[in-house]
Amino acid sequence: MASKTRYHAAVGAKATSIWHPPLQGTLKLNVDAAFDLNTHRAGGGWILRDHLGFCLGGKLMDLGVVASSLMAEALSIREALSWVKTRDLTTAIQIESDSMTTIQALQRPDMISNF
Repeated sequence: MASKTRYHAAVGAKATSIWHPPLQGTLKLNVDAAFDLNTHRAGGGWILRDHLGFCLGGKLMDLGVVASSLMAEALSIREALSWVKTRDLTTAIQIESDSMTTIQALQRPDMISNF
């Protein structure tokens, strides 16, 4: 039986990250952003996978000039959700990001949206 845990490491990375699949019937949207402190330019990217780890799509994009790394993370999540919305999916989606501050802000009760 194949392992349900997927491993990946970026080229040149010193640590290996472990991808944990979502529950069956759920999709996982992994989102990340990059921010250049000198130029304030940012980029974002995401990948959508099912419970078996199969890629259902993804995208990289230039986010332009932003105020902070936190803004870059938030914009990347917003753009990823807009991208998912265009796919008319009816499956529950779990969002995963390395920005705990952004995720906690989105989970606040006053942040609930009809998005």
